[in-house]
Amino acid sequence: MRRQIAVASIALTTACGGPSHDSGVVVRDSAGITIVENLSPVWGHGEGWQVAAAPTVTIGVLEGPEEYQLFRVRSAVRLQDGRIVIANAGSYELRFYDADGGFSHAVGGQGGGPGEFERFMGAIWRANGDSLVIYDYINSMRLSVFDANGTFGRTFRLDASSTSIPLADDLIWGDAVVSRSALYDSDDVGDGLRRDSAMYCLHSLTGEVLDTLGRFPGSELYAQNMGEGNTLAISRPFGRSPQSAATAEYWYFGSGDRYEIEGYGRSGALERLLRRNVANRPVTQDQLDELSHRGSGTGVWREIPIPETMPAYGQFLGDADGNLWVQEYRVGDEPEHWAVFDPRGRFLGIVEMPGPGRVTEIGSDYVLGVWTDELDVEQVRLYGLERDE
Repeated sequence: MRRQIAVASIALTTACGGPSHDSGVVVRDSAGITIVENLSPVWGHGEGWQVAAAPTVTIGVLEGPEEYQLFRVRSAVRLQDGRIVIANAGSYELRFYDADGGFSHAVGGQGGGPGEFERFMGAIWRANGDSLVIYDYINSMRLSVFDANGTFGRTFRLDASSTSIPLADDLIWGDAVVSRSALYDSDDVGDGLRRDSAMYCLHSLTGEVLDTLGRFPGSELYAQNMGEGNTLAISRPFGRSPQSAATAEYWYFGSGDRYEIEGYGRSGALERLLRRNVANRPVTQDQLDELSHRGSGTGVWREIPIPETMPAYGQFLGDADGNLWVQEYRVGDEPEHWAVFDPRGRFLGIVEMPGPGRVTEIGSDYVLGVWTDELDVEQVRLYGLERDE
């Protein structure tokens, strides 16, 4: 049964239960939706989690055997036995490495056949039982399934019966794909700033639509009609962009407008709102000057209105223990900080990540991701994560 969920503002003064307090956290109920107001972190001074200063595993070299030279890494995951699998889009391969980073074998390759990838190797996700699901965007949005050793199993495409051109957005709960509809809601695309909504649906690992999650705000874009049916779409500098991720129990969505995150349960219903008592950072004059300099040779850039504030946050990730990690919105060479919310929705505190990099997976005791060294060499690194319980 599909459920259409209307996403609307929740009036805090309506049908609210009595608030409970827990170390700077206020929890209340509004019409059956749990609202978690985070006024201050749970971790006290000197408490919290830390990512190790140096990685325990590093894969990626400037010169050396080809299997260790990485290019356009889309993602990396760690299997239950410690092996690391890398989606290396530069060679259209899934590369398998042992727990110490030693190369084992590769599967895939460029092409349109079973187990191959056309022109754009997309995300890689770990499904239940260590199966791997890989998204091939160009090849008719095809998803391929491999087992934990890289043996090809099957392909499927997402059913488009509930929306137009479904794009795979995430794999949640290990057995379902979340899709979102394509860029624009309609064919009427005029010049100027626009923010279309997107339909999100839940699909089985054979492509059928299981449920309709609802319609949510998309990214802020500036559109310019280039003629002959072509439209140039540019991301708005400091524009709001949707973020989502799944934990063991919830699918979280945030529009980026303010520090509020919606949590949807397995039934597809909105069950909780996570809020943090911080305002969006203002866009400074130095940042405006930098944008003006960068876009000085492009007329389109000068037409885009710049917001007064930055988005509330960056990327979302769910970890192995049901915590939600929310990347602090960062500019340039700023340190990379992540806010951690526990399974109850409480803001625990901030964890600093090595930078500059892109985190792809967080386990109980590790952080995995893609970084570049001082020579801009792509590397997949595994860092230890120390948790003070």
